[in-house]
This record gives sequence, structure tokens and C-alpha cells, in this order.
Amino acid sequence: MHERLEADNGRPTIPGIPGFWINVGEVGQLHLIGGSIPSALARGPGQDPAAPHVALGVESVAETKAELERLGVPYWTTRAANPELEQVFVNDPCGNMIELHQAGSCRCTLANRSR
Repeated sequence: MHERLEADNGRPTIPGIPGFWINVGEVGQLHLIGGSIPSALARGPGQDPAAPHVALGVESVAETKAELERLGVPYWTTRAANPELEQVFVNDPCGNMIELHQAGSCRCTLANRSR
């Protein structure tokens, strides 16, 4: 069975950040982002939520931040794309940026796309 990839027409307008969110079945999305880097959302060098990254949902953003602090892992947060959704950003040892957000709070799953 082949699934068709379709654009999420509910993607919010993010000024200065063009792009498409592509639904991947019922359980995920691929976000294609365009525009200049650094973007208008950048907080400084290495702190641009529109820069290339992978995003993962976590059970608790608060517990995740506490664990990062306990381990001494530098991170930064933003609510620039959505005031109700805190995004936590870290870099892996190779320098790749990783976003961590509250599981179930984004449009990534089919169940949340109808909201």
C-alpha cells in the first residue's frame, strides 16, 4: 500500500518563514522551510529555529529541561512559532540541531491536525 504525501493546509503563517508541512501518514510530518538564514526568528548565532534540524516530541518539556540542566547540556528555548508551544533546542556532539517539544502539542499527528 502506498500512502500519498499531502501538504498540511493548516500550517500557520509564520512571517518571513515560507514553507510547507507535508503529512506523513497519521503519525508524522516533514517540514520544508525556506527563506534566508538567519531568519527573522533567530535570537543570535546558532539560535535560529528555522535553521535545519530534526524535531522530536518528549513526554515532558519541563522534565526534559531539568534533565538537560542536571547534565550540564546547553540549550535554548523559544515560543516564536507558536506562543502555546515551547520548543527546546540542543546540539548533538556533531553539531546537529535538535528540537524537543511537548508530544501531542503539534500538528504532527493526524489526531491533532483537526484542531
